Amino acid sequence: MRGIPTRWLTPFFFLLAISLVLVSSFFLTADRPDRTLSENKVTGKVATRLFVISSYPLECNTTLIQGYNLYELHCIPSNASPSSVFRDYLSNITSIHTYHAGSDDPWSAYNPRLPSWVVQDLTSLERTQGYWMRMFSNTSVSINGTYSLPVRNDLIPGWNLAGYALQIPKNVTDALSGIDTKFTLILGYNATDSMDPWKSYDPSINDSFNDLHRFEPHHGYWINMTANGTWYLDE
Repeated sequence: MRGIPTRWLTPFFFLLAISLVLVSSFFLTADRPDRTLSENKVTGKVATRLFVISSYPLECNTTLIQGYNLYELHCIPSNASPSSVFRDYLSNITSIHTYHAGSDDPWSAYNPRLPSWVVQDLTSLERTQGYWMRMFSNTSVSINGTYSLPVRNDLIPGWNLAGYALQIPKNVTDALSGIDTKFTLILGYNATDSMDPWKSYDPSINDSFNDLHRFEPHHGYWINMTANGTWYLDE
């Protein structure tokens, strides 16, 4: 996960001074020690968004269903390789795939049954990504890692496979900060609904025709963007 982008730290000393003031204000007004501060500062026509990142240990528990799951992991361990993160569950995993939009070779995969000399191109898990995980059987998964807020996910025109990186569910319309006018369709996949696993949200139609109404923890989503946008997630 990225913190404050470098391009927002120029000139360094000027913004450092602003950051110190904001952090001081945060500690004076926060009602709990891990509270996240998000501030918008606008001067003339130039706007910047500064964040104070809050991180703490968290255990992520979910159940992956036999077959395909569209998965997200918001508790990222220090060793984020698939073989390490899922070391206790490798016997139940057929494969893991993800899609990096804009790449010359967007699909990458990890298969725990391939021999050690095979070079696998999915080497590290990210909380901003969605993952297709194919399971041999229903598996209860528990991962210990670090949970950080806020989360920013840079999306580009076309299809993006994004992770919903919060530990609480949110209504779709309440969780689209930064991209609410820049997409045409969001697709989710509910592996527990064997009759109709695909769910969709289209902002251009009557909401009664949508069957994707909220984002769920541990789920990934396909988002079809019309322009560059940054999806901000915070509790």
